[in-house]
Formats: sequence, C-alpha cells, structure tokens
Amino acid sequence: MNRSTALLLLGSILSVSLSGCLVVANSSTTHGASGQFVGKETLSQIQAGKTTREWVLAVLGEPAEVTEAGDGTEILRYRYVQTKHENFAVFVILAANNKQETTQDLFIEVKDGVVQKYWQKLESTG
Repeated sequence: MNRSTALLLLGSILSVSLSGCLVVANSSTTHGASGQFVGKETLSQIQAGKTTREWVLAVLGEPAEVTEAGDGTEILRYRYVQTKHENFAVFVILAANNKQETTQDLFIEVKDGVVQKYWQKLESTG
C-alpha cells in the first residue's frame, strides 16, 4: 500500500468516525429484589378481626419493622424493593444510565394478637 492510499484510507476512517456514522453500542440490564413480596392471593387471606398475629408471622415471616402504637396495638411493616438498572452507551455519542425502583410497603395493624386492618403503599422512582 503506497503512502497516498494509506492517507486516503486513514482520512476516510476518521471522517466516518467523526461524523457519527461509526456506531459501537453496549447495553446491559440488571434486576434485583430485597425483602418479602406479598402477593394478592396472600393478602386476600388476611381478615380483619379473625387473622392472628401468629398466622401472619408464620406465612410472611418476621416483618422489616414493628412499631408499638400504644394501647396494645402494633404495626407490622413488610417491605419489598424491586430494582431494575439499565446502562446503554454508544461510542462517544451517547451514554445513558437508568435506575428504576419499585417499593411495596405492607402495614398490618395488630391489637391483642389479632389483625385489625392492613394497607399497602406503592412507590416507583426512575
């Protein structure tokens, strides 16, 4: 290859890469979860005034947090966090990083060993 052909080839490669036509892409997605997921079927089995604290602990396990609310009432809190992390990069032109997190909090109010009520709180970020 003579010098003028080599310079022409090098110039062509540089002009293509600098114009954005040369694209090298990389992407990845990771998923993660922590805590106790409580599905609709399980929630439908909890009945105010009937379901016992012992049943809740046997089915759901230990809560993430227990709050004493006075007069013998306590709030059991179960938390489930699901995370999706996406990375995407295009050579020199663009890079993106996206993290989505969904948090499900289940609160169960128990008095004298019996469930009084329960409620959920859902939050999404990202």
